[in-house]
Amino acid sequence: MKRNIIVFVILIIMISSLSAGPFGMEMGWSIEDLKRNEVQVQLKEKNYNISYYDVIPTLKHPDFDRYMVSIDDLKGIFKISVFGKTIEVSRYGTDLKSAYNKIKKQISSTYDSPEEYDFLFPGSIWDEPRDWMMSLLKGERALA
Repeated sequence: MKRNIIVFVILIIMISSLSAGPFGMEMGWSIEDLKRNEVQVQLKEKNYNISYYDVIPTLKHPDFDRYMVSIDDLKGIFKISVFGKTIEVSRYGTDLKSAYNKIKKQISSTYDSPEEYDFLFPGSIWDEPRDWMMSLLKGERALA
C-alpha cells in the first residue's frame, strides 16, 4: 500500500554569531536582513509583533521544497520551518523513516543531536509494524 505524504520538518536552530546559519539565514535577522541577503520573502500572516513569511533562501536543501520563517519585530528570526518534498511510502513507513533519519543525521553532524520523539499513543489499534503509516495518518503516532 503506497501513500503520498509530505514530510514536515520543523527546525529551530540556535547558532553562534560566527557561524553560517541554516539555509543562508541567521537567527535574529530582521526582514531587512533577509532582503539584503537576497532571500525572497512573502508575508503570510502577522499577529501582533510576530510575522510569518514564506521564503526562498539562498541555500536550499534538495529534500525540502518550502521554507518559512517566524520573525519577532524586536528580536528577529526565532524559528525556521521547512517542509519536505512529497515521497511515496509503504504502509510500513520505511521510506519516510529513512528520509527522516537522513535529515536527522545531517542536522546532528552540524548542530548536535536533536531531541527526538517516536512513539505510539496508548490505546491505538494501529500497533502492528504494517500499521506504522496508518497510525501516523490517524494522529496516533508521533515522530518528531
